[in-house]
Amino acid sequence: AIIYGESGAGKTFLATTLRDVLFINAESGTMTLRNHDIDCINVFTVQDLRDVLKFIQDPAILGKYATIVVDSLSEISELFFHDSMRTLKDGRQAYPDCYNRVINFVRAFKALPRVNVVFLAKQAPVTDMDVTKYGPSMYYNKISNELPYQSDFVFRLFIRKNSDGTLERFFQTRYTDKDFQFVAKDRSFDSKNPILAEYEPANLQGIFDKISGNLTTKQEV
Repeated sequence: AIIYGESGAGKTFLATTLRDVLFINAESGTMTLRNHDIDCINVFTVQDLRDVLKFIQDPAILGKYATIVVDSLSEISELFFHDSMRTLKDGRQAYPDCYNRVINFVRAFKALPRVNVVFLAKQAPVTDMDVTKYGPSMYYNKISNELPYQSDFVFRLFIRKNSDGTLERFFQTRYTDKDFQFVAKDRSFDSKNPILAEYEPANLQGIFDKISGNLTTKQEV
């Protein structure tokens, strides 16, 4: 899954809604997790990313976790881009090289067996074929356009004010008439028997349980 949202929407805090989670932090922003018992690995360089991937491919390590959260793919795309600029003789190749490295990074995590993988990302305007929508922000726009094809789910995380003035966080799970300008995808969707509502409470474990059939009733909102 790829989950994107504006700053302050609570993307990092989503990890607290999961069981048996490993949090990979590339943003140095884990304060919202400070009161929760969550395993965390900080990454600062491209070599750190290689080391983390090698580390979690160990069956003894991977077997400890049900979900891996990567925060954020936006920052990681920037890491790859600057590393490409540093190592390539022709700077013009940095963009396609960054594209290949980010997509291969995503695919490597997708290939991990028996574990859910959630990539968090910033929200930004994304242009495709002269049409601008809002979606996951990457250092190179072509990556943003490719990511939905590489994932089962693309959710927008947003905050909504209720009629009583309280604030609540929701996922937009697919394109809607009201919010068609936001990229969203639900590969589990069946028009005759949809598992997820168009807008779901921002609880990742609840989402995974519904899709896997552990919950039998929809939480319409």
